[in-house]
Amino acid sequence: MGMDKMKTWMKKILSVITIRSDLGRCLMAEFYSTFMLSVFLRAAIAQDLTSGTGSVFNIAFTAGMGVAFAIYSSFGVSGGHINLAVSIGVAVLGKLPWKRVPVYYLAQLAGGFVGAVLVYAVYQDAFDDFDGGERQAFGPNGTAAIFATFPQLYLSVTTGFFEQVLSTALFLAIIGAVLDHRNVPPPLNWAPFFFGLIILALVMTFGHNAGAPLNPSIDLSGRLCLGVMGYGAEVWVLADGTHDGVHWWLIPIFGPAIGGAVGSWAYYLAIELHHPPVDEKEDATDYKEKIELEKKDGMPKTHAAEIQYPLLPERDSQTSV
Repeated sequence: MGMDKMKTWMKKILSVITIRSDLGRCLMAEFYSTFMLSVFLRAAIAQDLTSGTGSVFNIAFTAGMGVAFAIYSSFGVSGGHINLAVSIGVAVLGKLPWKRVPVYYLAQLAGGFVGAVLVYAVYQDAFDDFDGGERQAFGPNGTAAIFATFPQLYLSVTTGFFEQVLSTALFLAIIGAVLDHRNVPPPLNWAPFFFGLIILALVMTFGHNAGAPLNPSIDLSGRLCLGVMGYGAEVWVLADGTHDGVHWWLIPIFGPAIGGAVGSWAYYLAIELHHPPVDEKEDATDYKEKIELEKKDGMPKTHAAEIQYPLLPERDSQTSV
């Protein structure tokens, strides 16, 4: 009897906390998945720094797999953006209402911040051993780079900004290719894995100059964590002897945000726009058939598959050029 009452109460509690609005589910999904990415990424950097490993590949690989795991967590609910630049890149092509972009960003910031605080708590003893209990942003014992990105001393502001636009544009352009079902994309359920590979490649190619931010949601949430943990104003306004007075924190926000829009439009204008026209009736039939096939393979009809990234018919192999 006691067990039955407990089950009844548990059902009532779960019923009360169940989110029933589509926007609410999407925001929870973005919070949760960005939290996961934040933990994986920052824990990898913290381990690398405090252990003296110095492995760029370790960080790049973990960043890539962290992105894949995070997107898998929310791909079927919100589209698994986990990144303001991705939200903007989807919105500029009309696949996400613009009014959702700022609230998605807030959810991502919250998830990234909670993840950063958790990593700080787990690695606090390691930080104490590394810096003697005196937190420093930069220098031999600096730990700020675990939570946010900063430029090398030789890097100019102009080059740093351009790099963020370019690297994020490449990311969104390749996302466009992976999701273009009139090209030769992988199956939709493999897409998050390929997104992770994209991140691994970008960190390995653009990571040295300024840490390859690529993600305003992760970078700003980590910088907020640094502020709370008492790292000082230099995590916002640089005082490194070369970039003194530069509000560098703006570059990892606006650079990727612009790059997201540029990359989405680049793929659309270069490739997607020029696909041969298809009959609307045929298009709708193929679309429904693809959804049904995905359901049989264990993939439900989802917000991501039907709205965020609509499936398009495969190109007829006899007419492709």
